[in-house]
Amino acid sequence: MNRSVREVDDPRSLAAAFWLGIIGSLVLLVLPVYVGTMIEDRGFSITAAGWIGSADLMGFALASIFAFRWVRDYSWRTIVMTGLGMIVIGDVSSIFLFDFWPLFFVRLLLSGMGAGFVIAVPYTLLGDTRNPERNTGLYFTFNVLGGAAGLLVLPTITANAGATGLFLTLAITASTAIPVTWFWLPGEGRSLDFERKSIASNWAVYAILLGIGLFNFGLGGVWAFVERIGVNSGLSLTEVGPILSSTYLVGMLGSSAGALQAGRFGYLKPYAAGIGVMCLALTLFITTSGTAMFITALCLMNFAWNYSLTYQFSAVFSLDDSGRMSVLIILVQSLGLMFGPGVAGILASASGFNSSVFLGMAMCIISLGFFLSSSRFRS
Repeated sequence: MNRSVREVDDPRSLAAAFWLGIIGSLVLLVLPVYVGTMIEDRGFSITAAGWIGSADLMGFALASIFAFRWVRDYSWRTIVMTGLGMIVIGDVSSIFLFDFWPLFFVRLLLSGMGAGFVIAVPYTLLGDTRNPERNTGLYFTFNVLGGAAGLLVLPTITANAGATGLFLTLAITASTAIPVTWFWLPGEGRSLDFERKSIASNWAVYAILLGIGLFNFGLGGVWAFVERIGVNSGLSLTEVGPILSSTYLVGMLGSSAGALQAGRFGYLKPYAAGIGVMCLALTLFITTSGTAMFITALCLMNFAWNYSLTYQFSAVFSLDDSGRMSVLIILVQSLGLMFGPGVAGILASASGFNSSVFLGMAMCIISLGFFLSSSRFRS
């Protein structure tokens, strides 16, 4: 075990990875409030707001193509600092943009790509640690805390300051990661000699990555409009925010359960269990109404999502011999998430929000099929 691998297990390194993970995925974590603000304050249609939300995720995908090569060849601090600068510039610029296309491209090319560069490093660092299953569970536990905090405070900020307050908050939050990166983040992970192995021979990894992409495609559409689903169920905007925040915290139970289980039961059976709970949650969105059932569905959804994420990452880490495949998680996640809100917006405009929930359920089931089929490829 070389020096850099030991360094990634340092508590300060893990703390940096956890905080950078929150910064890099913050728009996704608060996507319901983000999309709702684009509708309420900027006056975009449901479809247009969905695509504005997708723009950041398109930037994720574009950045991951570069990060796939750079994450092992350049300083992690350089990559992250570049990404943080892009996020801050993009968020500040977004304050002054009110038309769809200028805002869309700024979100894609600056904020979205910057976030993709930032999050590539924590994903890679987790795979380099001695216990990636446990650390991945802890990562998503803190991710949930960050998302819950955002969902709690942002509705109040946007109610008083609109999209300007939203974008300014995102910029300030990203700036706080600069000293964390400078003082705590390791410069590199595994040695290059260790990681230069084939990335084309392990088809199980590609099957799992495809399953991850479909999972995020389906659920990204549900998550983007879950605030609207609550409003359509009779909840007010001021009620939906606290409900989203408090139920989001249930996701900590899912990621914590994954961290405690680690690799004890492999990854196929736990992932199947997570998909089962997710399908139950989505069924409740469709078949029931009222505040109590909305809260129950959200709790189950957030538990299953974070539990499943732990095993998605662990599955890739366990089969990745190249040391680079963890970056491709960003690509498939963002490809799914960037199309999910847009497609869900089209379906919701045409036939209501239940159609986007049906899409999410179908994609989860197909995702499970790819995970199960990956066992055929393993040697």
